[in-house]
Amino acid sequence: MKKNKYFQRFLKTSHLPKSIPVTAIVRYADLFMRFLSRHYEHYMFNDGRIIYGHCQKTKKYCYLLARRYRVDKSLLGVAAFLHESGKAYETSWRVLRRMHEKYNWEISKELVSRFAITDERKLKLKHILLHKKENKYLESMILHEADIIAFLADRRSQRALEQWAQSKGIRNELERKFRKINKLKLRGSKTIALPLWNESIRYWNFNPKKI
Repeated sequence: MKKNKYFQRFLKTSHLPKSIPVTAIVRYADLFMRFLSRHYEHYMFNDGRIIYGHCQKTKKYCYLLARRYRVDKSLLGVAAFLHESGKAYETSWRVLRRMHEKYNWEISKELVSRFAITDERKLKLKHILLHKKENKYLESMILHEADIIAFLADRRSQRALEQWAQSKGIRNELERKFRKINKLKLRGSKTIALPLWNESIRYWNFNPKKI
């Protein structure tokens, strides 16, 4: 396996066991994402705390949605933290805006290789991180919808996105994000999301009929 500089730098700052027990994999995914958010902020609104906070909220909503289903909660927790890890990849913002998920696995695979879980679960996690919008696994759907809900619940992320989009000359970025509520399909998702969506629409003074 080719070593990547992101993980190697992380190793220098943490005491990482060579075999991470299943009971600790979410904690180490949290630590790795916290590290990335501090040291690679170029596509994180130049304030990694925002993306890290979003990951924490995504985990919260992943667990909330998962209560209704029999799923791999440990993998969900890991994916909630690592689903934004690709934004640390050093390339242009235009590339990352279109396909940061493409780099999630490249950045995270060395950490995952140390997880004391089966190869089957590692492959499942790889698929979730690379293809969260696909429905092959229920965990992918939960992550995708929790990600949408987490953004609706996070005014700080919304303000940062709006400021960033304006600085890049991108129009209607917030509206595009808010329209994702229409993609929610899991039981309970819209019940959680709709009050948050309404609050966000009022805060930004948007016309709900145009969203």
